[in-house]
Amino acid sequence: MQNRSSDKLLQESYTQERPLREDTLREARDVVANAVILNPTMPAVQLARYLAQHAEPELATSLNEILAYDFYTREIRKERRKQSTAAQPMFPGFDLIPATLPTADHKRVGLMDANYSDIRAYCWYLAKQRSQQARNDPKLKQARALKEKMRRYAVNEKGITVRQVLALERL
Repeated sequence: MQNRSSDKLLQESYTQERPLREDTLREARDVVANAVILNPTMPAVQLARYLAQHAEPELATSLNEILAYDFYTREIRKERRKQSTAAQPMFPGFDLIPATLPTADHKRVGLMDANYSDIRAYCWYLAKQRSQQARNDPKLKQARALKEKMRRYAVNEKGITVRQVLALERL
């Protein structure tokens, strides 16, 4: 295990030697702009291949890290969206309720992680948003039915989530 002084040294060397993301991207854009000026008729794929093969090693390493970070961040978000919407059909009878709900504090919570207070706030949100057609709105009816189902369990266990209620309902 490393001690604090070596951790601080690693942080200092990292911040001193590592170019910032913006600097790396600016430098890469400058390289691209110069390459296009010097090779105006070269096909983009061929020019990109040439730049990738002949880039300065430090720029290439920094750019690869940025691109990998961006790729993984995008894929993680996409997978989380897919998983949250894939979880939606697991709760039959509530297919109109979205996979994420707005909360009272203007944030969002996943349906499966929502508690009774979140469901109650969502019902209030829908009723306010759809005041004219509130009586016949199927989404609001489902939300209220879910709120009633949650209330039965929330009486005995504060903070119980939709996921936990779903597990109890399956038993």
